[in-house]
Amino acid sequence: MIDFVSIDIETTGLDRDNHQILEIGAVSFRWDPNDLRKGIRDAYFHGYIKWETIIGDPIALCNNTKAGIMQACLDHGQSPLIVMREFHEWLLKQGKKSERSGEIKVIAAGKNFEAFDLQFLKKGWEHVGMPRAADVFRHRVLNPAGYYCRTDDVMPPSLDDCCKRAGVQRKLHTALEDAEAVCDLLEIAVQVGLWVFVDSNLTLEPKEGR
Repeated sequence: MIDFVSIDIETTGLDRDNHQILEIGAVSFRWDPNDLRKGIRDAYFHGYIKWETIIGDPIALCNNTKAGIMQACLDHGQSPLIVMREFHEWLLKQGKKSERSGEIKVIAAGKNFEAFDLQFLKKGWEHVGMPRAADVFRHRVLNPAGYYCRTDDVMPPSLDDCCKRAGVQRKLHTALEDAEAVCDLLEIAVQVGLWVFVDSNLTLEPKEGR
């Protein structure tokens, strides 16, 4: 079974070299052995980072203020070192030992995780002296966007568009809600047959032709 960890972050902008992580949300998702079309969300991570100085894009900062993220960072945030270290420790608890390397690895899921979230996480771990922390991720990532494309799309749909097409109703644009939404989308993809079981080990794979 392809168990995974859905991850989302909120940041002060799009530039990983200059902008900062404000919020990390993650959900550990495992397929229910008693009903292989349903998932069990058995562990959660949620953390806000409180920076001494905020560096960001004005539009992103405005959106984060409207979403309540900036205030939450002030009220509940911890230092980058604490949050990044605790997140890595949490990931190790969710992972499985790689048959090849013997190291603990997790399969990440997320909308645009590789190009955005992962790059910020790498930079965040480097900032606190943990340059190898991102090695916890396997190189293959689950992205729900491919399952919710339409014939008239000219680019992969956004998380908002995927949720609308799947009928998922969540208050998006906070890290934990976005991570939950990705779990919803991948679970629905299984239930409606966008993924199929292909072998006796009940491995889930994308359905051919999509």
